Amino acid sequence: MCFSHMQCRALALKLHPDKAGASLGTDFATALFSLLSAAHATLSGAQSRRLYDLELLRQKYTSPLARGRQQATDTTRPTAWATGWT
Repeated sequence: MCFSHMQCRALALKLHPDKAGASLGTDFATALFSLLSAAHATLSGAQSRRLYDLELLRQKYTSPLARGRQQATDTTRPTAWATGWT
């Protein structure tokens, strides 16, 4: 994901509760704006961006789907699906 300062600024102007409150609802616009502010704070700093990227990698390779994919491609032991066992 490429997240630039200009993209964040454009979204902030679009989602600001004073401007988007009428169309989205003030509470929802406030929630979206606070999420955007938190994302900008995380992704704008070099160290916090690195920690964020590392956490995404950790989640990707430790998710149940990733473990299932690894087991499906593991040829050292047969699985019930690969051998037709029920």
